[in-house]
Amino acid sequence: MDDLQEAETDDEIEYGKYVFISSWMDQPLESIAMWKLYSNMNSDVRIGLQRYPFIKYTITKQDMKKVFPNAEVNGTQIDLIVPIEECFNDNYFIINCAYEQSLEKVEYTDDPKCLSPKMFAIGNEKIELASAKLGKYKNTYWEFQNEERYILRFLPVDVKQMLGPAVNAADIVYKSFINTKDFLPYYDLKISDEAYCSMEITLSPQFSGGNRVILESLCEKYNPNMRISESALRNRVRL
Repeated sequence: MDDLQEAETDDEIEYGKYVFISSWMDQPLESIAMWKLYSNMNSDVRIGLQRYPFIKYTITKQDMKKVFPNAEVNGTQIDLIVPIEECFNDNYFIINCAYEQSLEKVEYTDDPKCLSPKMFAIGNEKIELASAKLGKYKNTYWEFQNEERYILRFLPVDVKQMLGPAVNAADIVYKSFINTKDFLPYYDLKISDEAYCSMEITLSPQFSGGNRVILESLCEKYNPNMRISESALRNRVRL
């Protein structure tokens, strides 16, 4: 992310590389600051998607228990943000894999305990990981972004190693962070056809006529249902 402070923690372990984020702005009104900071004025667009645009993977409680016996599941089924084999495998598991857990509102603060949190509390027989603290807070300098974000938080450990008798789970988790050198460079979520077809885009304030022709051709070929809107700032600002 462009906010270098986001990955700071009060620990020796760099947990930031296991937190994956997709950032969005929670408002329909255009932002001059965001256009100026992130866009080319004659060629860029703002993408609008429905909340939770991703494919939902519904599994039964029994399916979950087969893969992760200690999982807490309310009801007879659970909706996942990715297929179950992507939630739990030999290389990692996704802590917040439940579908509705992925979207969070960023909280802006000047509290150093939030901006550089203590992630790990390690005892003789257990380890506590405050994973929900990282990715949740940003400095008030960034408040103009009014950000919501999809977050996936990973642990680089095979859950099956932690399920046997007389297993020191704390030691396994701690060593996994120490020994994991290279992790995933990115992680893709699949957008549903419904969300893709209902996509909306807003043109940048000085979007050129030539780029409009190219854009309309691309839309006709790949997403003819997508709505294109002119910027409300067109002919009103010079950016």
